[in-house]
Amino acid sequence: MHDNSPGMLSGEVEADETFIGGKARNMHVAKRQRRITGTGTKDKVAVMGILQRGGKVRTTVVANRKRTALQAEVKRHVEAGAALYTDALLSYDGLAGDYAHQVVDHAVEYVNGRIHTNGLENFWSLLKRGISGTYVVSSRSICSATSMSNRFGITTART
Repeated sequence: MHDNSPGMLSGEVEADETFIGGKARNMHVAKRQRRITGTGTKDKVAVMGILQRGGKVRTTVVANRKRTALQAEVKRHVEAGAALYTDALLSYDGLAGDYAHQVVDHAVEYVNGRIHTNGLENFWSLLKRGISGTYVVSSRSICSATSMSNRFGITTART
């Protein structure tokens, strides 16, 4: 994960993942046919983020959104006993033993009191807007952009 500060994240922590890559609608037809070989997330890079509310964001490129990959990152960066908020992705099931894990199901609601991932969704929005365009970016570019965002002190407000 990219964050220069040592130590584990604690308190209220959000975890989420996103896919980053070129948008087909912004590409010339010839380039679109060359680059976009599938639908959805096939030609994009999976990136996981962990945000400590009122603190820093840590990001990393992950191989996939499977349980082993996502839970390993959570355990590597989040202190046991922390309040962990995620979406309803099944890969996060099983974290309640180590964390005060709460889930928000986006099919039903986006916020349930303090249970939400809006801070991290906001970070993804800013990151994607910063690298928007017609380019399919590399994982190195994503992490560099994220590190740059962290250097500028992107934090979330406490609510």
